[in-house]
Order: sequence, then structure tokens, then C-alpha cells
Amino acid sequence: DTYSVVKRVIPEGKTTCGLCSRLRRGILYTFAEQHGITKIALGHHRDDMIETLFLNMFHG
Repeated sequence: DTYSVVKRVIPEGKTTCGLCSRLRRGILYTFAEQHGITKIALGHHRDDMIETLFLNMFHG
């Protein structure tokens, strides 16, 4: 249960973006290894960076 891990690990008032990202990648990497997948393509868009900037400005 990712949500309960995030709630337990992240201090009150801090953003969860970094931890959630690492947890998602960990799940992807584990799945890939279990299924013999050797390549994973991950995307990141300019909008994501702008959104993160604003989230960090207001909540960071």
C-alpha cells in the first residue's frame, strides 16, 4: 500500500513527489526484472516541471 508508506515516511507539510516517484520506479523495475524486461521508457514533460515548480513554491 503505497499511500500508507508515504504517510509514514514523509514529514507533515512536506511534498511527496520525490518519494512517490522512487516508489513507482521501484515497482516498475521489480516487475521488469521478474518478467525479463531489460528496457523501460519513462517520460517527463515540460508541464510536469512547471507543475512541480509551482507545487514547491506554494507547499515546499
